[in-house]
Amino acid sequence: MNPGFSQKNRVLIFRVLYVFVFFVLLSRYAYVQLIQQDVYFRQSERNRIRPITLEPPRGIVRDRFKEILVDNVPAYSVYAIPSELKKPDSVFTFLGELLDLSPEELRIKYERNKLGPFQKVKICQYIDFQALARIEEHKLDLRGIVYGIEPRRFYPSGVGAPHLFGYLGEIDEKGLQSEEYAGYERGDIIGKAGIEKIYEKVLQGKKGYQFVEVDALGREVSVIDKLNSQPPVAGLELELSIDAGLQRLLEQKMDTLRGGAAILNCQNGEVIALVSKPGYDPELFAKPITLKTWKALTNDPSKPLFDRMVQSGTNPGSTYKIITAIAGLQEQLIDPEEKVFCPGAYRLGRRSFKCWKSGGHGSVNLQQAIEQSCNVYFYRMIQKVGLKNWANYSRLFHFGEKTGIDLTHEFSG
Repeated sequence: MNPGFSQKNRVLIFRVLYVFVFFVLLSRYAYVQLIQQDVYFRQSERNRIRPITLEPPRGIVRDRFKEILVDNVPAYSVYAIPSELKKPDSVFTFLGELLDLSPEELRIKYERNKLGPFQKVKICQYIDFQALARIEEHKLDLRGIVYGIEPRRFYPSGVGAPHLFGYLGEIDEKGLQSEEYAGYERGDIIGKAGIEKIYEKVLQGKKGYQFVEVDALGREVSVIDKLNSQPPVAGLELELSIDAGLQRLLEQKMDTLRGGAAILNCQNGEVIALVSKPGYDPELFAKPITLKTWKALTNDPSKPLFDRMVQSGTNPGSTYKIITAIAGLQEQLIDPEEKVFCPGAYRLGRRSFKCWKSGGHGSVNLQQAIEQSCNVYFYRMIQKVGLKNWANYSRLFHFGEKTGIDLTHEFSG
C-alpha cells in the first residue's frame, strides 16, 4: 500500500467534505436570510410585540339630581397567552393555589375563551392587590400569565337597589350567538339583569388597543408609539328618575320587612324610588361570585334575588276599591252619599267576610269608606257594579298588563 497516496486521498476527502458542509450551511443561511426573512422577522416581532386590549369604563349611572349611584373603580384581571403557556396544567394548579380558585375552572375558562396563539385569554377578573402581589412574586413560575387593569362596578351613594341596578356577568355561548350581542367576544362582561341589562348598549363602551414590547419573560417593557393604537371609549352616562335621598329612606323603612314599595310621580308616572325586600348586596356581583355564595342566594327561603315589585303576581288588595268606586260612579250605579252600615263583617250566603276593623266602621258613605278602607262598604258596592263592569274598568286601568318599566323579568300580574 502506498502511504503517500492514502494520505493525499484522506486530505482530499476531508477538503471535499469541508466544502460540502460549508456550501450546505451557506445555502441554509441564504435561505433563512433572503427567502424566509419576512417569515422569521414576523415571528420575531410577534415574540417581541404584544397587542393589548384596553377595556373601556362602563357608563356611570346617576340619579335625577346628578348624584352618582353606580361608578367604576380600577381592578385587576388575569390573562393567559397561549403561545407562552408551555405547561398550562401545572400553571393553572399553581395559580389556583395562589388565588384560592379551582384549577379546573381556570382550565375550562381558558379552553372556552381561547381564540389564537397570540391573543390573551381572560381566566380571572377583579382580583385584589394582595392576589396581584402574589402573582408578581411568582412571575418566573407563571410563564404566559399576565394581568391588566379593568374597571369594575362600585356603588358610592349608599343606595342598595340591587334589583334596580342589576348586575354584570361574563357573556355566555347563547349570548355570543345572538344578534343582540353582535360584535361581542368571549370573556366580555355584559349586563345580566336590571338597568345594566336593559341599557347594555348605552353603558357598554368601545374597546381600545395598543402594542407593547415585552422581554424574554413576557414582561411589558414599553409601549410602542409608532404602531397605531386606539384609546378606549367610555360608555355613555345614564340618568335615572330615581331620587337617591328618597330611595335611601325607603330602603331604610323597608329594611326588616318582606315586600316592595314604590314612590311615583302621579303627574307623569316617573319612578322616584323603588325597593324590593329582602335584597342582596350589589357588591357581591361586582367581583366574581363564588359557587358557595351563589348557592346561598338561590337557596335562601326569603328569595333575595326575586324582585317583588316587577316579578310577583300579588293580589292588589284594597287598591282595587278605587276601581269599584270609579266604575260605580261612571256607570251611575252607586250614590256617593248613600250610607252603608259596617258591623265588622259581611255575610254572603253561608260565608262571612270580615272587615279589617273587627268592631266595624258604622255607617259610612263613599268618601268615608275610601278614607277608612272599609271592606263591608265595597262588598256591597261590587254587587251593584257587577263583575262585567268591574272587569271592563280594570282593563281601562291596565290591570293584568305589563307596565313597560325598563327592568328585566316583569310579570303582567
